[in-house]
Amino acid sequence: MEPYRLLWKGEAWYLQGYCLSRGDFRTFKLLRMCNLTMSDQKFEIRDFPMERLDHIQFNKTSLVRVKLKIHEGVKDLVIARFGEDCLTPEGPEHYIAELYMPVDDLACGYLLGMGTRCVCLEPGEMREKMRQISSEIYGLYQTL
Repeated sequence: MEPYRLLWKGEAWYLQGYCLSRGDFRTFKLLRMCNLTMSDQKFEIRDFPMERLDHIQFNKTSLVRVKLKIHEGVKDLVIARFGEDCLTPEGPEHYIAELYMPVDDLACGYLLGMGTRCVCLEPGEMREKMRQISSEIYGLYQTL
């Protein structure tokens, strides 16, 4: 493949470039790539259809508005993923974050990874999913 750019989308890095075997521009997930080799072979730059590749649907899960109360200690984690505009100060040590994410295990895992420094305020379906996952985790440690 002829590499053109790296792209962070959702939860992973992708490499976009021209696939020599398919004869078209493609998007490759970096984690799925293995046994790569570098080549000294030069290639002529093709017209790169950036707009067409930017609209690829990596995650078909619908996004919902999520409201969080976060501690300043995890503020940078939220800014890195969602930008600073989603934050509103809430007292001396906390922020309210309003952002969009799917209600799924991956999103809940991201929020639960912040421990007690993040509380999901809305929506109820996200809070319930987090309760369910937390309960399952708690159950795992009860049996040991």
